[in-house]
Amino acid sequence: MGEAQAGFEVKDKQQETESSSEPNIETVETDLAVPEDSFEGDPLKNLPNLSMRDRLLMSIDILNQGAWIAMGFISNPATGAIEKDLDKARIAIDCVAFLASKVESELDESTQRELKALVSNLQVNFVQQKS
Repeated sequence: MGEAQAGFEVKDKQQETESSSEPNIETVETDLAVPEDSFEGDPLKNLPNLSMRDRLLMSIDILNQGAWIAMGFISNPATGAIEKDLDKARIAIDCVAFLASKVESELDESTQRELKALVSNLQVNFVQQKS
């Protein structure tokens, strides 16, 4: 290697690694670190306070996704496979329709229309898959 410049030291890292019995591991600090105190105490205290309306809409969304998967239109995210099971699809669609009827009175007109369209789309696609 060439001459060392003033203020700089030349180190052969390969030779240092070979002579050291400990691995050369660098610690990297990030802003993504979870505070240590975040796991202390009651894990349920930081959950959002959801209304029944919000819980029903979340359930509708989950069942809607399940219906599309069961009809074979979307692959199962857990397996990546297309799994067609129309009996399960029928159950999911019936549940979506039932929950939609229960939450409908708490929604504005625009959201009511979207929810009715969601149920109709599921039902029409189910009939097409059945035949």
